[in-house]
Amino acid sequence: MSTDRLTRNADYSERVLSAQEKRTLCTVILDKKMTITGFCRAHNLKQPRVSRWMNLYKQEIKDGIVRLHDDGGGRPSVLDSASLEDLGTWVRNTKNLQQCATRAKFNNKLKEVLGKVGNHNGVANCRVEVSKKTVTRLYKKLNIKGVKPQKKTNARIRNEYDLRNSYSMIAMVWAFAEFLDPNMMYNWDATQFAIEKDSVGDVLVIKGEDDHVSPTIQSSGETGIAIKYIHFHNSAGDVAPAVYLIADCNMGENEVHTQSIAGLGNGAELGSLGWLCICKTRQANTEFYKWFARTIVVPFVTSSRIICENKNPDGTDMRAFVTCDGEEAQIKVFQEEGMLSLFKEALIDFGKTPASCSAICQSSDVSSFFKAMKASIKGVDDHPWRNVSLHKKLKAALQARQNCGISA
Repeated sequence: MSTDRLTRNADYSERVLSAQEKRTLCTVILDKKMTITGFCRAHNLKQPRVSRWMNLYKQEIKDGIVRLHDDGGGRPSVLDSASLEDLGTWVRNTKNLQQCATRAKFNNKLKEVLGKVGNHNGVANCRVEVSKKTVTRLYKKLNIKGVKPQKKTNARIRNEYDLRNSYSMIAMVWAFAEFLDPNMMYNWDATQFAIEKDSVGDVLVIKGEDDHVSPTIQSSGETGIAIKYIHFHNSAGDVAPAVYLIADCNMGENEVHTQSIAGLGNGAELGSLGWLCICKTRQANTEFYKWFARTIVVPFVTSSRIICENKNPDGTDMRAFVTCDGEEAQIKVFQEEGMLSLFKEALIDFGKTPASCSAICQSSDVSSFFKAMKASIKGVDDHPWRNVSLHKKLKAALQARQNCGISA
């Protein structure tokens, strides 16, 4: 539309102007060296409205001046449908490795896309500043949400993408477990977390008041206890008694202390049994893994076979298949002649998952129960103790070793 045709109608107060018409009016003001006040008086427009157009126009900012009406109504869209699709595709394609779409990267990509759209619509060298509100609206429109990414070492990333590891895992499971019942396929894995004595969980604040100041509490100065939880289960969802391992730096290299505690187990039933174990380090030692095999693995597999009556077609007892990761402290123990004889007598075949592939090859890492346990025990110090009996038992067990070197 020409400038003369646009300015012929002096009253714009009742007229809805397109983005291009706004740009044309800004050009008129600059070309004729008019004041904004005089222009508004001549065309019956409000000064703040025209001032905003001019500020955006002078900075060559597309958002607000050259908005595209792709839906024909409502708030003008910053992007057309094709550009929105490009943004969504970019987020999908940057989901893995170091290319994850962070908020900062998304904003940079959005500015790049907006610049291209602006240039296409006649705004040369377009510089785009987008408000947080606009970005939030785009997140909602593209169904984007923020999640915490996993941090992995280069070795782990490389091995998880190595097809040889996937094929070897498939071959191993197929060879040993093709004809097994679900409760005869087992896996164990461990996770570590810390219990802080003076943890208070969330604190309450009033929104909008001193948001720049973080709430602060004084620490008691006492360190917490770092704990290793070992989870052993089968594909049918049955779970062995819980094993919790803490470190005492004053113990001997191959020394282990084990104590069963009623109420410390995974189950909600009264007296559910769990184990508190103490070694020199949470990496454990040979004696611990021998104890774990004899006290947890073999009894749990044997009782499962008896209760579920797992038999082969010829009436013989069905073998079990147990897997774990390749942590050296445990693997070297299970290669000893005594341990091999123990597993052979219990009809247990033993396998190791591929290196650095626990997240994709270990059933514990993807089981809902293990995820729930990790979420529960990691936040256990955020809530007051309700099981007074269990509290007393754990307190007594730790106080009995109060002169030792239990580490944080």
